[in-house]
Amino acid sequence: MTPPLTVGLGELLWDRLPDRDRLGGAPFNVVCHLARLRHRAVFVTAVGCDDLGDAALRELRNRGVDDSFVTQSTSAPTGIARVTLAADGAPTFEIVRPAAYEALRLDADTIASLAALGPDALVIGTLAHAETDLLARTRALVASLGNPTVVYDVNLRAGWWSIDLVRELAALATVVKLNEDEARELAPALGYPDGGRDIEGFCRTFARRFELRGVAVTAGQANAAILLDSIFTTTTPPRVDVVDTIGAGDAFTAGLVDGLVYDRSVGATLQGAAALGALVASRHGALPEWTLSELARYGISATPLSRSSS
Repeated sequence: MTPPLTVGLGELLWDRLPDRDRLGGAPFNVVCHLARLRHRAVFVTAVGCDDLGDAALRELRNRGVDDSFVTQSTSAPTGIARVTLAADGAPTFEIVRPAAYEALRLDADTIASLAALGPDALVIGTLAHAETDLLARTRALVASLGNPTVVYDVNLRAGWWSIDLVRELAALATVVKLNEDEARELAPALGYPDGGRDIEGFCRTFARRFELRGVAVTAGQANAAILLDSIFTTTTPPRVDVVDTIGAGDAFTAGLVDGLVYDRSVGATLQGAAALGALVASRHGALPEWTLSELARYGISATPLSRSSS
C-alpha cells in the first residue's frame, strides 16, 4: 500500500548546543521521525543562502524528507537557537532573529501544489507564526486541503507566542498536543480556571472550546494523556536514562500522527507516541539515530498491515 503523506510547516533551524550544532525545529523534527516511520514526508520552510542553509538542505535530504517546498532566502540567515541544558537535560532556548524560516513561501501556487499532493496530515507549530503574516496563509492552506488530520504542536517559546495566536492555531487543528507546563499556563486564558491540574477536565474543555477531535498532554517520564474521539486514557512512558529532552515532545507528536493516520486505537496511539518520545530522550539532540527494531522493543510496530489496523 502507499505510505501516508505528512506535510510539516514551520521553522527549520540549528540548535546550537555546547558540543555541536544539531538541526531542529519542532515541525521539522516531527516529519523527520515520520520519515523514519516510513511515511512520505514533505517540509515547507526557508533557509538562508549560507553555509548553514546548504548544510540543512543536505541533512534534510539525507533524512528522507522531500525538500521541494524549501526555499533559500536572501533576506535573512538560516535560523539558530542557542540551547542551554539543565542538570536534568531540560533545555532552554534563545531564538535568534531574523531567521530565514520567517520568510517561508506559502503563496497561492505553493498552496495549490500542496493541496494537489493530498496529504493525510499537516503538522504546524507556534514559532514560525509568531512574528509574521503566515497565519492567514496557513489558514488558506488548511481550507484547501479538504479534510486532513491537522496536528498543532503548541511548543511555546518565551517571547514567541500570544494567547490569541494559540487560539487561532488551535481553531485550525484537528488534534492539539502540548506539555503539562503549557497546559497549566494556557488553562486560565482558555476558560479552565484550575490551572490545568485536572488533565482530563482540561482536555475535555479544550476539545469542546475548539471543536477538536483530540488533545494530548505530556508530562515527561511521569505520564502522558490523550483525549481522542471522547475517549480519555493515560500511560506511563517507558523508563529510560534521560540524556536530554530536546525534541522528545516532537517525537511524541510524530508517534501521535502515526497512530492517527493509521487509525490505531486510542491506547495504541498514546503508547506509540510515548515510546518514541522516551526513545529520543535517551539520546543526544532532537534527531538522534534510532531504529525500528529499537522501537519494537516497546511493542510498537511501524509497519501495520493496513491503514485501518488497530
